[in-house]
Amino acid sequence: MIGITMKEVMTLGHRVGFYLTDLQIKNLKNISKKTGLTVSEIIRRAIDEHLEQYKEIVVKYREEKHIKPKTVKVKVERR
Repeated sequence: MIGITMKEVMTLGHRVGFYLTDLQIKNLKNISKKTGLTVSEIIRRAIDEHLEQYKEIVVKYREEKHIKPKTVKVKVERR
């Protein structure tokens, strides 16, 4: 991590580890070469897109089943 401070590392996000197949790596590297994006950025964008689609599926399912969205109570501390 030469040239980057620990504070900067902490703002980048969480490090995760998982295995990819050779074909997945090959495809990601090809996309990286064509787009100029890093493999990590391609993966982050793919995850974001998937999560957005999942959210839409859940909303549609709840609407079809007439399920009210869960409300979340958040405690806010004030001075």
